[in-house]
Amino acid sequence: ALISWVIFTTGKRLGTGGRGMGIYAFIAGGAAVLLSAGAVSLLLFLSGREFLTTAKIVFAAHMPLVLIEAFITAFIGAFLIRVKPELL
Repeated sequence: ALISWVIFTTGKRLGTGGRGMGIYAFIAGGAAVLLSAGAVSLLLFLSGREFLTTAKIVFAAHMPLVLIEAFITAFIGAFLIRVKPELL
């Protein structure tokens, strides 16, 4: 979450417009889910070799969620920067 916050605030600090903020929000939203899935998969793998298949499945199952979260966050970020930027 902190890495995503840094990505998002970097875009905000650069003063990008709606499209630029949407790009930073896309990266931040996708990174949050991707890093979470990676952490869960890594911890499963480190728990034992018998969890390797489960770790792969968990990571693969989160890939569609990464894209969904990234697009939703991008649209909301771009919308809010145009409509009410003080909320961000």
